[in-house]
Amino acid sequence: MAGTYSIAELQKETGASRRTIHYYVQQGVLPPPVGAGPRAAYSDVHRLRLLAVKHLQAAGWRLDRIRTFFDQSPLATIRHVVETGRVPAEEDTVNEPTAGVKDPETEELRRYHLAPGIELLVSSTADAEDRLTIERSIPLIAGLFRSRQNGHQSAPISRSDPR
Repeated sequence: MAGTYSIAELQKETGASRRTIHYYVQQGVLPPPVGAGPRAAYSDVHRLRLLAVKHLQAAGWRLDRIRTFFDQSPLATIRHVVETGRVPAEEDTVNEPTAGVKDPETEELRRYHLAPGIELLVSSTADAEDRLTIERSIPLIAGLFRSRQNGHQSAPISRSDPR
């Protein structure tokens, strides 16, 4: 099956539980789905990552290392892990860019889908601590959009300086 999956279809395709899928989204191992609740839609990226997690964990990789690998690897590399079962050796994995060095030739952008029509792009050359802060904030930000889409009104955010 290819394309878009409901959470039930994704569970069937990968063997991952609903709870595990939600946890991996929360931990940044999986990107957030498009939409929320019963209409949440998952993609082949979600399916491939979930299948790759099994191989990587079987090789002794911890979740933080898996997240970093996914963040730094093109989809073709993740697909290769799934198709061959071969886990990259430490020296084959992409390393963090040197702090302060920004090479536009090797810069990759991580795309976070927050809501329909709203995305956040984060450069791989951004400070690692800043990227981590963004990754930890994504579920909260996406939740604010989901809350609004579900009819809950949030308090307006003041944009003026109270001084």
